Amino acid sequence: MALNPWRPTVRLPPAAKPAPALKGAAPSAARAGRQIHAILATGFFGLRKLQVRCRARKNGEATPSELRQEFRETAPFWCEGAEHVPDSELARAWRPEELKKFPRQGHEGSAGLDPKVRVHELPPELRVRVWAYLRQMNPYEPSLAAIFSTLDAMPGPQKLRVKELFESCDIVSALVMWWLRRPLTSQKRWGPPCRVLDAACGHGLVGMMLAHCFPDSLVRAVDLEERTLAGKALEAWAAAGRELANFQFVAGDLNHAKGWVEEASSISQSLVVAVHACNEATLDVLQLAEDLGSSWAVVPCCMRRRLYFPGSTHLEAEEHYPLMCGALSARFGANMLHSIDRTITTKNLIVAKKVVLP
Repeated sequence: MALNPWRPTVRLPPAAKPAPALKGAAPSAARAGRQIHAILATGFFGLRKLQVRCRARKNGEATPSELRQEFRETAPFWCEGAEHVPDSELARAWRPEELKKFPRQGHEGSAGLDPKVRVHELPPELRVRVWAYLRQMNPYEPSLAAIFSTLDAMPGPQKLRVKELFESCDIVSALVMWWLRRPLTSQKRWGPPCRVLDAACGHGLVGMMLAHCFPDSLVRAVDLEERTLAGKALEAWAAAGRELANFQFVAGDLNHAKGWVEEASSISQSLVVAVHACNEATLDVLQLAEDLGSSWAVVPCCMRRRLYFPGSTHLEAEEHYPLMCGALSARFGANMLHSIDRTITTKNLIVAKKVVLP
């Protein structure tokens, strides 16, 4: 039975029950998560003003009209101009091939989603589908649909970009499921990591979503400077009723986080994450994790041959990235490889290593 990384494991009070499952979504979030142990221990309680009115019926499904009401309440900014979009588009199960309908770059969209396009700039039909994607991924209150639509509605020029949204959600889902999946050599699933470092974090969305999924873990995001969207994202989480008290941003380099990770690595599980840290930054992150005996997961970005595979010669573009990731995996002893949808980004490989403490 598949893991659901967004499902809370505690019994929710009436005000925080999961929103009804969607017709056509298989398996439902409730069924998929019944056998998960110690995934998400607390949180997800709130969203009073944006409380979903619809409640699960005997068949546990929400009607399209109920989803339309939820869409209006949780995403009024994205709702503008979407009155003509059929309610069925809110209920239709998300399919990965829909990504091809979003603005892309490169020859015939071969280079992934356009990194400049913002969610609010999409036509109403696609905004509806973004909301449906987020709602189906995490139907538990406060849902990602409510959080990210709240973020996008905040005043200011910094808005949520389509590529970063899909990329961050897919990567975090993969990382959480990988971390919590029961090892073949054990009868027990892993509990959440004690500490998580999101290195070269950019806007920090990956770290924030990891803090959302691991409410008992301390998450620290590090980058040379804090971006405006990071602060607004934290405000959006708080406004939705899920203040990320376990998340902290630190402006600086890796040296500002070394001691913090080291405190936990010797006695409990820690995780170092880096998504699209360029060139030497990925190597620096991996070396830090190796020195501290921490588990790690990276999504490499631009990879110079002389840094990752000095003996290689000319490579075609489509061959270069997977080969460099393979060289990186061998060099640092990775024990997990995973790819997110290539339609989102061509730099789509997750390379990871889980360290088992003695």
